[in-house]
Order: sequence, then structure tokens, then C-alpha cells
Amino acid sequence: MEGTDLVKRFFAGLVAALFLAYGVAAQKVAPPASLPPPASAQSQEFLRAADEVLAEMSKLISLPILSPLKKSIRSREEIRAYLLQKMKEDKDADKRYADQKTMEKFGLLPKDYPLEQVLVKVLTEQIAGLYDPDSQEFFIADWTSPADERPVMSHELTHALQDQHFHIDKWTDAAKPNDDGELARDAVIEGSAMAAMIDYENAGKGSIRDLDDFDPAMLMGDVDSKSELSKAPKVLQDELLFPYLAGIKFTQHLLKATNGWPDFHRVFDKPPVSTQQIMHPDLYLQG
Repeated sequence: MEGTDLVKRFFAGLVAALFLAYGVAAQKVAPPASLPPPASAQSQEFLRAADEVLAEMSKLISLPILSPLKKSIRSREEIRAYLLQKMKEDKDADKRYADQKTMEKFGLLPKDYPLEQVLVKVLTEQIAGLYDPDSQEFFIADWTSPADERPVMSHELTHALQDQHFHIDKWTDAAKPNDDGELARDAVIEGSAMAAMIDYENAGKGSIRDLDDFDPAMLMGDVDSKSELSKAPKVLQDELLFPYLAGIKFTQHLLKATNGWPDFHRVFDKPPVSTQQIMHPDLYLQG
């Protein structure tokens, strides 16, 4: 069952954190636009690295850079303040309430489960780096280690390049009010960024399209049993992981069935209509 836009956005950030913990990373949320970027030697190195990775991803996935990208580093306090503000701005409270009560009725969530509070805790604890289509800004959390920065960048800057060409938020929203169709499009966005990140990490030694079928869950590692994520109900874990784990398999299948990244981008002209097509890519290819 698909939740509101706000909850989906939180799911995306949560998975970003999860993959970062095991050397894979990413997701789509924004810092407050009014926050000034920090000026330090560290931030200058970050800006230089982000520009380098953006150029590399542009070549790797065959999407030219169309415009400059805003980039900044954010603190845990800034991220938490942003998440709380976004909750206050969410206008679809009735649907959010209905979604939660439906999950409770099916026994997927405990009664009166503090969903939003838990998501804020998890994200504040875990979030790594994000791209926001609204402000066209990429930012990274200031506790992300230098060794982890570039994998985070490769995923998030794939989102940035796709957004410049295909306007990914509008593209995903075009499936509304079909929640399943919307989730399928989320899987295209996140799965393709995961695949691009793997290609980046392989550093010219091969593409994901050259690999045999693999289990994407192997990228997960073991979740810390004391983390907020490990305490989340299974339905939340499953829904937040679907766009990444099913999406990367879908992307790999399409890359294998075509001439690679240049052909893959045709999916934005003809998006999958259901999560069934994500789980069974041949159904998508057969129309």
C-alpha cells in the first residue's frame, strides 16, 4: 500500500541511509532553501568532488549536464528542522490518516503507531545525502565520511541528471492517483540510480548489464539491531526497500535487453504502468 508523498519522501531518505551504512547510498529530500552553505576547507573539497562526480556520471549514463547544480553540506540539526517543517507543510493529512488506519486494520501497523515520529528519528539518525528536484539542490550530511561521499554523490547526481532531462517529480506524479503506478515509477528512479552507482563503483571494469543475475539484498548487509530502522514494522521496511531492490533488477534487465544507458532512458517516454511490470520486466518489454 502506497502512502502519502511526504511518507514516500521519508522512505527514500531512509533507504539512502541504509545503503550508505554498507557502502551503497542515496535519496530525494531538500534542506531549507534559506540555509547558507558552510564555507570551509572541507566544503570546498566537497564542492570539487561533487563537480567531478557529476561530470563522470554524465558520461557514464549518457545524459549531458544542462545547468549548474546547487550543492551544500548540512548538519544533523538542519536536517531534523527541515523534516519537521515538511511535516507541518504537508497538506494531505486526511489521506495520510486514512493510509495509516488502513494499515492498522490489516494488522500491518500497531494501533496508533507513531509513524511520523519514528520516520523523523530514523532519518535524523541515518540520512546521508539527498537531491531535491524542487530546488535542484544536492546536499550531503556533515557526518558522512570522505570515503563514503563519492558513492552517495554517484547515486544522487544520477537523480540530478535525470531531473534536468525528464523532470522526475512531475514524471512520477503523472501516475497519480494510481498508487501502484506511482510506486513503479519510483522504482525506475531509484533502481536506475542504484545501477548507475554500481557502474560508477566498478570504475570502468564492467557494467551491471554484464553481471549475471544477482540478489540485490546482498547490498544490504546486516542492519544494526539497535538502530531505529531495525525497530520499524516489516511493512515499512518492505515498502521503502521496494524501489531500490526491485528497481535495480528492473534496470539491469532493461540494460541487458537494449544497448545500455542511452536506450534505457526511453523508459521515461514509456513508463511502467504497475509494480507487476517492475517485478517482471519482460511484461514491460512486451507491452
